[in-house]
Amino acid sequence: MSIRIIGGRWRGRHLDFPDQVTLRPTPDRVRETVFNWLQREVVDAHCLDAFAGSGALGFEALSRGASSACFLETDPFAYHALLKNAEAMRLPKQTAQIFLTSALMFSPQKAHMFDLVFLDPPFHQNLLPQILQRLQEGRWLSSRAKIYVEFERDYPITPLIQTLQNGQLEKILYAGAVGYALVSLNAARSQLESSPQ
Repeated sequence: MSIRIIGGRWRGRHLDFPDQVTLRPTPDRVRETVFNWLQREVVDAHCLDAFAGSGALGFEALSRGASSACFLETDPFAYHALLKNAEAMRLPKQTAQIFLTSALMFSPQKAHMFDLVFLDPPFHQNLLPQILQRLQEGRWLSSRAKIYVEFERDYPITPLIQTLQNGQLEKILYAGAVGYALVSLNAARSQLESSPQ
């Protein structure tokens, strides 16, 4: 299967990935909305695609000017597809860092704190509270960090964000059975950029 990059340097390039029921790439129209939200943040950003799958979000960020993207994937077939796509795009290893590991096991180097985090975990496993807690307590985030989250439409995302220290829900929309949101977890609320929902 394949999905195309919709903007930036590699606009129109197709990313190949294995046809597996566990992979749920973010649709084109949702990615277009998300990167409209992030257009001022993506250039030169260090990104984390924590449940990478097809890598659509991380590669889209790189195409639009991000400095680096770290891809985490537990499925070996999807992992090798990520490596192959990065190689086809001639991305240096320091630009596209790809790991065969879980987001709940990964420990980033402090020198590589993330400005943008993409969280699109498997549904119905309630992984979001755990990974959000790791992001915050592990100090994975830069002072300007934004977090994009995908979740089941009926998932209680607003109460979850309210439990986080300095958590702020900036944007939230729904497409069919999927919800998607932009969240800030910065240490200082004065640095947060709030938008009306």
